[in-house]
Amino acid sequence: MSSTYKYKNILTNNVFYLNAGLMVDGLRDPEPFRGHCAHTNEGVTGQNWIQVDIGGEYNIDYIALFSRDYKKRHVMLRLSNFIIGLMLSSATVEPPIRGQYPLCATYPGDVPAASRVILKCNANLPAFRYIIAQQAAGASDGYFSVCELEAYEALLATGDQPWKYLVDDKLKNKLKKLKILEKVWTSKNNQQLLNYIFMEFEADRPSLCLGQCMKVGAYNCDSFNFNYLQRICQLNQHRNGFLIGNLVAKLGWSFWNATYAHLGSF
Repeated sequence: MSSTYKYKNILTNNVFYLNAGLMVDGLRDPEPFRGHCAHTNEGVTGQNWIQVDIGGEYNIDYIALFSRDYKKRHVMLRLSNFIIGLMLSSATVEPPIRGQYPLCATYPGDVPAASRVILKCNANLPAFRYIIAQQAAGASDGYFSVCELEAYEALLATGDQPWKYLVDDKLKNKLKKLKILEKVWTSKNNQQLLNYIFMEFEADRPSLCLGQCMKVGAYNCDSFNFNYLQRICQLNQHRNGFLIGNLVAKLGWSFWNATYAHLGSF
């Protein structure tokens, strides 16, 4: 992590550090001074990030995060619009910098005290080993505390698999080794994402946009805009996330992006 808060118990005089390991110790205790939360020690100008090594490369479906139990407004605002990112390299090799690593998701707004919140990841990202939790730039007084972080892997697809109907055994065995992941594309009506468009073409339905997005490669196309009146499709690329101000209200447009399919409750 970018820095570590040191806490001294005034009753026992014991000193301990609220390090990154406490964020993944399996205990959902929302009180940081009982020793089960990670806490940075930087001000508002600091980077304020915490990295977790999940031990291998995984496609992340969603992240669950537990906030600390503290009702003062400035403390609650420390988790406003926080970022969850993904990396292949350890922070000891490549320190994370906001806006320069692939983005799983940004939490939209303020997190209530002692709460569990869910962030669905961009399903067009490849597998990663390291998860970054980072404070939004300029949030409150800058300190960043997370009491537990849980990462959940994307589900494999169910039902018919593409290799079932192949005659070529060599190709069939090769495809069997691939992870086929369930994705769901959802839309936001009357919205358009600006400034991330890398391809525009005519299309009379969203499925043609999706087909072209898959053709250029899931790791190159992150979302698309579709205009049903003008019959225009725009493919977007924003691997490291997009500025929320670029998602604007536009009549006739719809904004589409992918998340992994999820069965049951979070």
